[in-house]
Amino acid sequence: MYRLDSQDSRIFDIRREIESTDLRKQITDGLSSKPRRMPSLLLWDDEGQRLFNAFAQTSSYYIRQKELEILNRIADDIVANAPDGSVLVELGCGNLEKTAIILSAFERQQRKISYYALDVSFDELRDSINSLVERHQESNFVEINGLWGTYNDCTAWIASFADDDIHNFISFLWIGNSIANLQRSDVRSLLEQFDHACNKSNVNYQFIIGADSCNQEGRILEAYDTTNQLFRTFLLNGLHAANAVTGCEKFQDRDWSCMVEFDTREHELLMYYTPLRDISIEIGGHQIAISEGEKVHIVTSGKWREVDVEAICTTAGLGLSDIWRDSENMYCERMMYRTNL
Repeated sequence: MYRLDSQDSRIFDIRREIESTDLRKQITDGLSSKPRRMPSLLLWDDEGQRLFNAFAQTSSYYIRQKELEILNRIADDIVANAPDGSVLVELGCGNLEKTAIILSAFERQQRKISYYALDVSFDELRDSINSLVERHQESNFVEINGLWGTYNDCTAWIASFADDDIHNFISFLWIGNSIANLQRSDVRSLLEQFDHACNKSNVNYQFIIGADSCNQEGRILEAYDTTNQLFRTFLLNGLHAANAVTGCEKFQDRDWSCMVEFDTREHELLMYYTPLRDISIEIGGHQIAISEGEKVHIVTSGKWREVDVEAICTTAGLGLSDIWRDSENMYCERMMYRTNL
């Protein structure tokens, strides 16, 4: 880990290897498999973050609205459960609009907090950190930093703490339904990795987890409507990112569309690319033929039932401390504490 120079000195580069994630191989392997897939990380380059933030402002995207409603109501409760002088790590910072609500509550209660925003997009992370620093530049209570890396990089960063490197309590902020962009087994595994890292560094912790539990299929499909130009552009930008990774223009907008399907059994929204004609793509010596209309999975957004989220967390050694819901019972925030001390 090292701190970046000059104006980016508040951002720590915690990437264990600059190219630790071999996206090129993931693209090749995924397109060669059946069913076909592409890595969802392609969606979250700097341009993808910007496009998603714009899409999230639309009126049909209920997740932002519901989570803001809850956070405005419970921010003081979150702060009250964080020991004075502790650490707050946000897993996937996005545009930090919601974070500002919580940091303002620390200011109101005059509790010291060291905040770290984690993200894989350096430009978005830098812009968000600079915006928060400007808001809190005269603060005696809020210290703001960024972590440039992945979830796995973050667990390695925590595991590397010496006894005198950090305070002994971390609150992990995992909101925006980010938890449900992973497979359920991967969520359990990641939570266990954080637990192992905190155990290794003798750090107590809690999680604040925001999850979408909407069961209204029509409302969900309206929110993720691929005829919405902002959402469509966000998804197709993943193909531009794939071009950047492979080093050539293999994926052309004119050849591709996108679609979504809601899996009522698993309570998950599945998002796909679909070619508009038969396509043959050569990547690294591999020739891959994809038929017109064939689905290529890019990302899943779970709309998991409350009982399912709690089961995942319980299996990973977390217990439920508090739960807060929006006025329509579509979205909830959970405070989960460590039970396996």
